[in-house]
Amino acid sequence: MSLRKPTLDEWFLAHQLRALARDSFFNPGTLEVDVTAIVERHRARGSRLSYPALVIKALALTAREVPEINRAYLRTPLGDRVVEFDHVSVNLPVALSENGKSYLSAIVVRDADGKSVAAIADEIRAAQARPMNDTKVTKIVARRPNTLLWRSILSAIHFAAYRWPGMGAMGAGGLSVSSIIEHSDDPPVFRATSFGPTAMTVLITGVRRVEGRHRLELGLGLNHVAMTGLTFRRMTTVLHDLLATDDADALAAFD
Repeated sequence: MSLRKPTLDEWFLAHQLRALARDSFFNPGTLEVDVTAIVERHRARGSRLSYPALVIKALALTAREVPEINRAYLRTPLGDRVVEFDHVSVNLPVALSENGKSYLSAIVVRDADGKSVAAIADEIRAAQARPMNDTKVTKIVARRPNTLLWRSILSAIHFAAYRWPGMGAMGAGGLSVSSIIEHSDDPPVFRATSFGPTAMTVLITGVRRVEGRHRLELGLGLNHVAMTGLTFRRMTTVLHDLLATDDADALAAFD
C-alpha cells in the first residue's frame, strides 16, 4: 500500500466535482434509441458515423424545440444567476495524451444546430489531434506540480468560469455531451449518467446491435436547479424522436 499526494490533475478534478456537489442537485436518467435509419443512411454512403457528433447535433436540435435546456444556473458574487444562452453550443471533453498519460480537455462546438454531423466529427477529430501547447488549462494540469501556487491559479480559473463573469462570457456552451462508448461487437450492458454545470448533460454509454437493429444507449444528467422535471421529460421525448426518425427529410439533418 502507498499513500501519496494527488497530482495536480487529480486535485483539479476533485475541486470541480466538489463545486458541482455544493451548488447543484442532480437527477439521473437513461434513454435507449433505435438509430438504425441514421446508421444505415451513413453506411449506404460509405461514411463513418461519429456517435458523439450525432448526439451533439441531436441535442442541439432538441434545444431549438426546448430552449429551456440551453442554460446554466450559477452562483456569483452578485447572487444567483441563470445564464440563458443565445447560441446553441455544446461542450465536449476530449482526451489528449502526453508522456503516456491521458488528460481531459474541454472543447465547445459552437452553433452545433447549424452544422452537419460530418463537420462536427471533423471538429472533434481536430481537437483530439491538437498539441498540448494549444490548450489553456489542460497543459497546466498536465505539466505543473500540485503546489499552492498552481492550485490557486486553477481555482481562480474555475471561479471565473462558474462564478464571475460566468461561463457564457468565457465562451462555454449551454449543453454538454460526453462519451464512454465501447466499440466492440458485444459490449457488456452498462448504464451510467454524467453531470455538469449546464442544465443537461448527455453521456453516450454504448451502441448495441439487437436483431439487426442499432440501439444507442444514453445516460442523461439533469441539473435540477437549472431545469424542471417536466422540461426534462419533454426534452427526452424530443431527443428520442429526432434520433429514432426514419423520415427522409428529417434524416437529412444528420448527414
